[in-house]
Amino acid sequence: MIITKRILDLFFCTQTNRKKILSVFCIVTSLLSLSLLSQTKSKLVSQTHIENGFDDLTLWETKNDLPVIAGIQYQTGLLHFLSPTEQGFVGNIEAHYFSEPELKKEILTGKESAIYFPYGGESFSPDYAGDSFGARWIGKIKSSYSEKYKFTTRTDDGTRLWVDGKLIIDQWKDMGTSEFSGELALTAGKEYNLKMEYYDRGGDAYAELLWESPSFSKSTIRKIGSLDYGYSLVTPFGTETNWDANYFKGREFKEPILKNKTDVLNFISSAEPFTKGVPLENFCARFSSFLQVPVTGDYTFFVTSDDGVRVKIANQTLIDQWTWMGPTEFSETTKLNEGDPVPIEIEYFQGGGGKYLKLEWQGPGFVRTLLGAKGKKERFATAVPLPLYPGKVFSYDLNSDNKKDLVFTHPTYSGKVSIAFQNKFGFLKNPIELKVGKDPSEILFLDLDNDLDIDMIVRSKSDSQFYILWNERDSFRAEPGPKWKEPIQNIKILPSYSKPNPNESDYIVLGTKNGDYVKTKWKKSNTWTEFESISQQESKEIKEMISKDTVLSSSEKKCISHQKQEICYDKAKQEVQIFE
Repeated sequence: MIITKRILDLFFCTQTNRKKILSVFCIVTSLLSLSLLSQTKSKLVSQTHIENGFDDLTLWETKNDLPVIAGIQYQTGLLHFLSPTEQGFVGNIEAHYFSEPELKKEILTGKESAIYFPYGGESFSPDYAGDSFGARWIGKIKSSYSEKYKFTTRTDDGTRLWVDGKLIIDQWKDMGTSEFSGELALTAGKEYNLKMEYYDRGGDAYAELLWESPSFSKSTIRKIGSLDYGYSLVTPFGTETNWDANYFKGREFKEPILKNKTDVLNFISSAEPFTKGVPLENFCARFSSFLQVPVTGDYTFFVTSDDGVRVKIANQTLIDQWTWMGPTEFSETTKLNEGDPVPIEIEYFQGGGGKYLKLEWQGPGFVRTLLGAKGKKERFATAVPLPLYPGKVFSYDLNSDNKKDLVFTHPTYSGKVSIAFQNKFGFLKNPIELKVGKDPSEILFLDLDNDLDIDMIVRSKSDSQFYILWNERDSFRAEPGPKWKEPIQNIKILPSYSKPNPNESDYIVLGTKNGDYVKTKWKKSNTWTEFESISQQESKEIKEMISKDTVLSSSEKKCISHQKQEICYDKAKQEVQIFE
């Protein structure tokens, strides 16, 4: 499954001319497409469970045009990202199902995209009513990183797992839902055979296979191209170049041995030297480079060392453990500013016996990973905290730099709208927060004053007026629009039917409590026209839009179409599903 930029353009009716504003045709087309999609009956081929569920979601787009589903959770205040995975099962998994736990009597074969089956009291097929059964899944996996991977089975009852012909998990016994793990070093781009066996002997059933490595957090192994947490991009940050490495005899940095470069500090073998020509014992080393910081925020540095270690960031010593010890982890957090060239230096000594040195970091939008040179492809942003309680999320290119930005409403408690621009690295900047009424909900995106920046019209659910968010070179200001005599039920854009006046906006249409509509438009003299009643034809078009919008908002599914596939969010099951 490949999602292209065309989806975004079609689904959100992206405007290529910055002076164009959202049209009725665009709204009707999008809503009609969603309404029809929600009624389509297709075969479920992939599903991704969302812990705590999404309260709203939208399609986002990173700097390198990778489409991403951005979903928000009201209670946790977290923003999650889902995008096509680039590592996992190569093609579908060969599935064999058996009518008993001994895996002898095969009764069904099929294809799967992931080993994720929260059966509960059900079984692998609605046609099989037995309460005891078995399964064998066979496939090939491919990794994105050359490092040690941890494989985890989560099952009720027994399971066995082979990777590259090696039995790394063997828990063939009755049990409640339990996790077991095994590790294996994988080479990036290489395919490995994988086989998992499973049985259920009565009661609830569950089977799932997950993996993790130093470069990404634990997640279900899915078919390459299916949706998974996070999004991938070439790292625009890390060290500017590979580490400059200087080695010395003893621990005083006085007798040089040699100089070279290394990509990461991940020396975990006591039997092999850090590099050719460096002794196994009684030496010290200094590693230095400059950090490229992607976004302003707090960054945590983790160092594990045997023996002594010092970590200096921006010429400040964060960690100073210059003593003999076994492998021990230390961590410190510091604030760094976007785009600053930050000097970083690691000093290490090895006195005798075992040796170990590993340096990792973690920051806004990415999980703990080895600190290496920028330019490496990584998968980031499994969850990002948002201000207060988010209500809805919208995706739009607000400043026409061909990168989608995100807008969030916070209807409860704060009555704010948050705006997060995408920065030059493809990461979201810290949100701008604006107060707009009691409970902001609906948002219209348009270039209201024809200054080439996208402004916003925001409806307040229980207020009798709307609010205008004026875009002034990526810095917004909010002001109230004209008041109506009662709370606004809905708000839409209605283009003028006559030749548009360049000094005026299109009509802003307000839905009233008794089901009627009135309209007003912004004039270049920073005033609004008096509220006007609308024609029968205009009323008919608006009512059609409102009725489709109501159907959409009350639906348990929200779907996006691509070629012969649909990507849907099932609110009841808390799953993102792919149908074909």
